[in-house]
Amino acid sequence: MLSSQTAMWWNPAEVGWGINIAHQGNTLFGALFTYDATGAPLWLVMSNGVMQSDGVTFTGELFRNTGPAFNAEPFTPLT
Repeated sequence: MLSSQTAMWWNPAEVGWGINIAHQGNTLFGALFTYDATGAPLWLVMSNGVMQSDGVTFTGELFRNTGPAFNAEPFTPLT
């Protein structure tokens, strides 16, 4: 089994996207942030990735999310 991993990758030379991974045991949370074809912010999230029998691959449902930026002031949640 893989050891638990958590990381966020962002490269200032490649603005417009990044990825966040949080892994513990057989479960993985992953988020990709980027922009769609119209330029609108796009977050794709896999909140409950399940480790596959190969021990290194995770699969799960992918959700498209919308809302304010996480650092927006004031933060106005969607209702």
